[in-house]
Amino acid sequence: NSPEKWEPVLCLNDRTCSIGGIELVIQGESRITWIANKLASYLRNPLREYVTRVIVTALTNNSGWLIDTLNKNLGNYWDLIMRTASLKLEDLPKLARHHITQA
Repeated sequence: NSPEKWEPVLCLNDRTCSIGGIELVIQGESRITWIANKLASYLRNPLREYVTRVIVTALTNNSGWLIDTLNKNLGNYWDLIMRTASLKLEDLPKLARHHITQA
């Protein structure tokens, strides 16, 4: 029986997004353009909140694939990454299988 082999993996603990502000400007010289820009300025905060929710949903729905892809591609480089970051395997938190998000 060979001893268990440990290797680092990336895990995503939390999915958040913050957008400081959104500016929507409709180009044109007509009165309707002015009205549309006024309306867009009133809808700035709801639009920012909507975009934030869409990004968090996209992260939630695709994070397993993203993390899985990163872990597969980083597997051969962990030694370099750990040395560059001045980390030792013993310093990293140990995770159980259920902590790892699969695609």
